Amino acid sequence: YKPSHAAHHTPVIIQSFSPDSLKKLSSTLKTKLPLVLLVGEEARARWLTEGGLAEAKQFAVGIAPAKSLFDKNLVMQAHDLGLSVTPYTFRSNNTGRFKTVREEMNYYLYNLGVDALFTDNPDLFPREPING
Repeated sequence: YKPSHAAHHTPVIIQSFSPDSLKKLSSTLKTKLPLVLLVGEEARARWLTEGGLAEAKQFAVGIAPAKSLFDKNLVMQAHDLGLSVTPYTFRSNNTGRFKTVREEMNYYLYNLGVDALFTDNPDLFPREPING
């Protein structure tokens, strides 16, 4: 990695469950690549709070919580701080209360207002809102 070869608009995003790694990339290595903090169940109480989100903003451009961990308030809080929100992972064999993964992704994108999402089924991605 050479810092001079990457810019914020480079189509690469570094994501990690390790805030320490992201902090090092941000402050010590001075990367210009976007950094995203992945948040699993074990880190929920630490990062998915007003204070945790504010701290994450110091070294990341976004958060990526497990899809089961948030609601519309979390999306609004993160957006108010200028953080993107990208839940993970949407799979056709794990749709919870939704009939299809497409309906589930539709809900997160167009009802909760997430910025993007991780999916194992990009062919089912709803490019426009599904009504109904």
